[in-house]
Amino acid sequence: MLDLNLPDGRGLQALVEFRASFPLANVVVFSGIEEPVVIRQALALGALGYIPKSGPAERTLALIGELLETLGPDGSRQGPRRHESEGSRRVDRLTPAQLRVLELLLEGKTNQQIAETCQLALGTVKNTVSAILLILDVQSRSQLVGLFR
Repeated sequence: MLDLNLPDGRGLQALVEFRASFPLANVVVFSGIEEPVVIRQALALGALGYIPKSGPAERTLALIGELLETLGPDGSRQGPRRHESEGSRRVDRLTPAQLRVLELLLEGKTNQQIAETCQLALGTVKNTVSAILLILDVQSRSQLVGLFR
């Protein structure tokens, strides 16, 4: 179980890094962040499930039970990764800075907003966005978003 708000964590980047280091591990995000875009991104990046911290304990236990039912006796997933997208199979090629920009792109931020958030020059953001599109083999932001749905 991974909390996206751990003091030493880096949000969804922590999920990507963990999955790159341990590709056979099953990761469930257990977090206080309940924004739909973050939940969709976590699932698209290969999380087995997403459990919000704010839910009642009974619901949390039920969700854990449902997720465990998707695993075989040895802990491996039965069948293909239900939520893994084409983009999640290529995202491990991105640098940490590119991952941060990707996260903001998927939230619908403009280049200017990304520049302000990351304290980068606008030209740097434009170059980073171009690199992300190239690495993920898409032609536009809308195609990029489609990779993670």
